[in-house]
Amino acid sequence: MVAQSSWISLFEYDPAQLRLTTHLKDGSIHQHTFVTALDWAGLQTAQSHGKHWANNIKGKKLGIRVKSARAPLGEIKRSKQNGK
Repeated sequence: MVAQSSWISLFEYDPAQLRLTTHLKDGSIHQHTFVTALDWAGLQTAQSHGKHWANNIKGKKLGIRVKSARAPLGEIKRSKQNGK
């Protein structure tokens, strides 16, 4: 589901695994387990997807960061200049 949010790009829900995958616009990806169908329905119908996720999923459901945010452009340029 495409998120209506300034900082979340999309959500993916796997009902068999009770897993919600959240893709943030900074490039990071988070997975939360034990997300029920009721949790998913609440997220889908929320007026603010980001606010609902922050208040009801993040910190409330077991979660891990699957992918960190990509490095800011300035850090990438400095790395290349320093030969890293």
